[in-house]
Amino acid sequence: RRYTDDHLRLLDTVARLASDALANAMSHAQAESNALTDTLTGLPNARAMYVRFEQEAGRARRTGRPFQVVMLDLDDFKQVNDTYGHQTGDRVLREVGRILHAQLREYDFLARYAGDEFVAILQDLTVEQVVELSERIERAVSRFALHVRGDKHARVGISVGAASYGAHGETLDQLLIA
Repeated sequence: RRYTDDHLRLLDTVARLASDALANAMSHAQAESNALTDTLTGLPNARAMYVRFEQEAGRARRTGRPFQVVMLDLDDFKQVNDTYGHQTGDRVLREVGRILHAQLREYDFLARYAGDEFVAILQDLTVEQVVELSERIERAVSRFALHVRGDKHARVGISVGAASYGAHGETLDQLLIA
């Protein structure tokens, strides 16, 4: 009884405005997430990778602790697409992305760079640990076989290269080339 019709109209208007503001904020957050996510694999995309690299480079300059950039390039992926089609190729990319992610620590960063290339940004690893990780990734990917039909399986290999921030370059492009 304490609320007048004017109070109720005001509450209704405020509720609608708040609802619209929340919907816009959610839409903006989704658009921002989509801009940084590879839609096929669900991993961060190249844009997100450049953002993360700049964060890590800033941290490395402040602390003097380098980090590693690891380039992962699928071998024989074109043959999978040519033999079994792009849908199978897409499934291979999703599964390999999952396999790669499983080999990394929870705070490591993995992105789909382009096509059949992935990039990991790793903190606090020695050269020996990076070599061990690379070998573990190569084994995991070599064991992977995607059943296509009958007795047919799609398989890929992987080439892995690593570079250290500071020692091999100070920009992402320099490190990827190294």
